[in-house]
Amino acid sequence: RRKNRPRFRAEKPAVVLAHRALRLDAAGQRDEVHAAAVAGDGVRMAALAGAGVDVAKLRAPVSSAGWSALLLASLHGKAALAQRLLGEWGADANEADSCSSC
Repeated sequence: RRKNRPRFRAEKPAVVLAHRALRLDAAGQRDEVHAAAVAGDGVRMAALAGAGVDVAKLRAPVSSAGWSALLLASLHGKAALAQRLLGEWGADANEADSCSSC
């Protein structure tokens, strides 16, 4: 006979990512936005947005250019994520990067 133990419940990836996003500091949020943009990971980006991260405005610190998630997604051929950034999260397609020497 089995004892009454709590059953393991697997959470949906979006729920797990949302809980993780809530625990991130500003640098962690930037890193996650950058990684999601490069990978074209809409689930991760949605979890970050749902946790209150401004995914449209946050700049990735990968380079001195301070590229936005929209630019990173576009450069890596992630058109579906770029469209979601423009439509759902209000990214500005005309916003310039912050690199003054580029």
